Amino acid sequence: MRVSFVVEGEPVPKGRPRFNPYSKRAYTPQRTKSYEEQIAWKAAVAMRGKAPMKRPVHVDVRIFFGIPKSAKQADKEAARTEHLWHCRKCDADNIFKAIADGANGIVFADDKQICEMECSKRYSMKPRVEVEVYELEGAAR
Repeated sequence: MRVSFVVEGEPVPKGRPRFNPYSKRAYTPQRTKSYEEQIAWKAAVAMRGKAPMKRPVHVDVRIFFGIPKSAKQADKEAARTEHLWHCRKCDADNIFKAIADGANGIVFADDKQICEMECSKRYSMKPRVEVEVYELEGAAR
């Protein structure tokens, strides 16, 4: 099985857990929670009612950030063709984690099934995250 979906808008990294000093409990920041809900909705639409994948999976995440208004003209042109790498704040692995957590239980039964992953960050005139997941061949332990 193979499934792909696009999450439109500026990518949001997985936020660190926050602690409530009164209840002494950890909680996920609201911004992260909202983004993971958006991912879950897009993933559910892409799955079209199919059951989550049970085998090992490969996850390919292509992250596209909006080009800053202060960017040079040459950088803006490179962003139009999506050939400008994003090497600034917002680690790719934190965005990947938000995608994996949002798709967990919908696209794949559990994120421990992710055995291969690819992730890239670029600038674009259209900020978004493109996700593709497919089952891997071979036996699983």
